[in-house]
Amino acid sequence: MHRYEYNDRDFRWKVTGTAAFCVVAGLYSVLMICRGNLLFWVFPPVCIYQLWNTFATLSNPKVVEVGDGTLRFTAYGRSHSYRLEEITLFLMKELEPHGKFYLRVEDSGGRKGRYWLPCKYMENGAELWDWCAWMEHQKDPGLLKFRARTPPEDPYRDPGEETTTVEVMP
Repeated sequence: MHRYEYNDRDFRWKVTGTAAFCVVAGLYSVLMICRGNLLFWVFPPVCIYQLWNTFATLSNPKVVEVGDGTLRFTAYGRSHSYRLEEITLFLMKELEPHGKFYLRVEDSGGRKGRYWLPCKYMENGAELWDWCAWMEHQKDPGLLKFRARTPPEDPYRDPGEETTTVEVMP
């Protein structure tokens, strides 16, 4: 099992701290709206959206685990788990080279997930990046972005092992 964990200090500051700020800003905005200042009406929906992404959909996971045929995202005592062979959609949107990317996952059961993964703040984040790039190529090798570069290799294979493409979708 490969485990990638968000740095505790950065997670508290960047994810939990942002959520706490949204709670305070949302409550203050509601108070100001009740006092007749209607300019604050735009803040509560933004705060609710951020809180929904943080706590309900786990869009910013603290731990990512890959192994035993599963992919698991965990934060705040909850987790989302996907069987690798059941994943039908696996798309990375790279924002910074080996820094941060947006991942969309969907399995054959119709469960969907979207996750922000800041590899530069995670233990072994470069390995996670490489694995996700490899998995994306396995799921959809016809993507335009793979025509311009060599396909990624499986970062978990042994160095002496022969390189093969593993078919994970029927």
